[in-house]
Amino acid sequence: MNKTAELHARNIHTQGYTLFNNAIAPGVLKSAREAFDRIIEDESHIGPARGWHNKSYKISYALPIKDNIFRSLCLNEKLLQVMRNLLGKHCYLGALNGMTMTPNGETQALHIDQNEAISPGNILRINALHMLDDWKKENGCTRIIPGSQHQAWSHNMDMAAYEDKSTYIEAPAGSILAFNAALWHAGSSNHTTLPRRAIHALFMQPWIQPQWDFKKCFSPETIASLSEKEKQLFGFYQQPGWFNHETNELVDPLI
Repeated sequence: MNKTAELHARNIHTQGYTLFNNAIAPGVLKSAREAFDRIIEDESHIGPARGWHNKSYKISYALPIKDNIFRSLCLNEKLLQVMRNLLGKHCYLGALNGMTMTPNGETQALHIDQNEAISPGNILRINALHMLDDWKKENGCTRIIPGSQHQAWSHNMDMAAYEDKSTYIEAPAGSILAFNAALWHAGSSNHTTLPRRAIHALFMQPWIQPQWDFKKCFSPETIASLSEKEKQLFGFYQQPGWFNHETNELVDPLI
């Protein structure tokens, strides 16, 4: 691992997050924005009823099954190198969702992206937020509490009491904010009339159950078009080993 990757990994270990600059090519950004906007519009008739669209944000789940731009978005080798270093070489994507903070909307409460509050010495999941727009405080950039991945957290805590410790992550479109899923964070109020869009790529250790079983989500036609690298990324080989009673062999799909 080169020095830059080592620095990213150390940042996630210590402060809980790191920032990749100029990580998404302009052409990919344009295509991802267009696809995401279309999906959000397509789901506008069901989003409010299901809680996907609310006064704080609009979210769309399982994006890779909805447009092929999201099947290749996370194949960034600089990002993958750091994810594999921290989560193991067989880490994979357990979720790939998109979120835009609602224009003139409300703030999101501080939270974590996993059920476990603390995993001492271990990083279970890393959320990599791919910024499709410039992130600024006024348009609802994500705020985090550095080092909070080492603190206990529960659903009944008064998170408003910790807001004075928040740091707002401002960065240009094309950046990636990657953080330990146990880090306290939230999207902020978007005080503009424009969207603040991001793709949330949740990487996890291979033994952890995913949010989405992409093997079942993808159509047979889509599966046939996936590269081996994409299949690994979407967890096609994340399954328990088994004992073949006919050949008396142990079968491990990750070897």
